[in-house]
Amino acid sequence: MTVEIGDPIPNLGIQIQNAQGVNEDAGAVTLTILAPDQSVISPVISHTVGTGFYSASHTVDQAGQYRVTWTATGANAGVFVDVVTTESPEFGIVSVQAVKDALRIRRSDTDDDIAAAILTASDICEGTEGTNKTWRRTVVTDEVHSGGPSFQLNRSPILEVTSLSSGGTVLDLADYDVDLESGRIFGVDGGTRRGQVRVSYVAGVAGPIPAGVREGCIEFVRHLMASRRGGSGIPRQDEPDFSQGPGYLIPNRVVVAWRGASGVGL
Repeated sequence: MTVEIGDPIPNLGIQIQNAQGVNEDAGAVTLTILAPDQSVISPVISHTVGTGFYSASHTVDQAGQYRVTWTATGANAGVFVDVVTTESPEFGIVSVQAVKDALRIRRSDTDDDIAAAILTASDICEGTEGTNKTWRRTVVTDEVHSGGPSFQLNRSPILEVTSLSSGGTVLDLADYDVDLESGRIFGVDGGTRRGQVRVSYVAGVAGPIPAGVREGCIEFVRHLMASRRGGSGIPRQDEPDFSQGPGYLIPNRVVVAWRGASGVGL
């Protein structure tokens, strides 16, 4: 199943039966959830609905896969494992459901294709062909730069710089000035540091993603899905509608939607 970050895992429960197929309690039941960062979560289990029924609640807050394991021991012992994949602005600027609602798609057999198109549209939106701005919260680890008076991080804006190091030595963040909007770091050791500097940081916007950016991504998904159409029922573009970016054809209606938020002046 797929769940958006910020939503609870649906139907997080288990029904236990005996060998005759009749609901029956286990001797004991435990639930462990392995999060994408490999941390282990043990939610409180509720056993109030009826014989054999156990449930819990957990709201996902990371991008990736959650491995859910229910373990019954003693009477009616057994193990049930499920995998939950999260989707959110950390994966795509818009969700699969937002695209389906906007394009009035009711079927689910194209969800994987829509998800892939969303990732493509989101990457292009954040690249130099699009807005040249990171909208999704993105964790960057050990990005390498040459030292000197200042240097430009690969992504911006910046939510937080978490660490800097050089030659295996951790540098004091208080010694540096960071332009959060532009993603530029100034005053590396007063300009005396030379050689490679490794930077870990979190990029993305602090507030909600603007409506124009989201609408542009949805429109780009429409274009990508139309080009792959094979009985999907998704409308084709009505007319040629392209603007040549640096290496990519972008529909003009997408350009207009992104223009107000662009860092490169589409």
